[in-house]
Amino acid sequence: MTSIAVDILVCILLVVTIGYCSVLNRRLKRLRDEESIMRATVQEMVNTSALADRALKDLRTMAETTDATLHSRIIEAEKLAKYLAGFTPSNAPSVEPAVMQPAIPEPHIGHELANTIPSQGRGNSPIFANLRASAQRLSARAPQ
Repeated sequence: MTSIAVDILVCILLVVTIGYCSVLNRRLKRLRDEESIMRATVQEMVNTSALADRALKDLRTMAETTDATLHSRIIEAEKLAKYLAGFTPSNAPSVEPAVMQPAIPEPHIGHELANTIPSQGRGNSPIFANLRASAQRLSARAPQ
């Protein structure tokens, strides 16, 4: 009786082992099938990291170039700032405001008309002084 019980126990353990081996076989087969997918994924990651590495090198080069350009422009700006800081209202050159050129030709103003703008009384205001100076410049450019 004990030998039959041992034989039954061995048969049960053998069936469990065969069942477990079939489950492991299916899992290993699935793992082998996924191995090709994993290889493709790893290859894609390697290609992407190489591309990112090249992009970083290009970005670093561009940053260094930009840094050098910006540094030279800052030096130029500092030089210009020092140059402009040397000017005070007493020694600054007179700067005329920029005037846009009209699309139509300017009217002819003769010397007589330029000299008729008042220089006495209300004409001493800065507005009239600028107007008179502009009229004199125009009359100097006008054909005689």
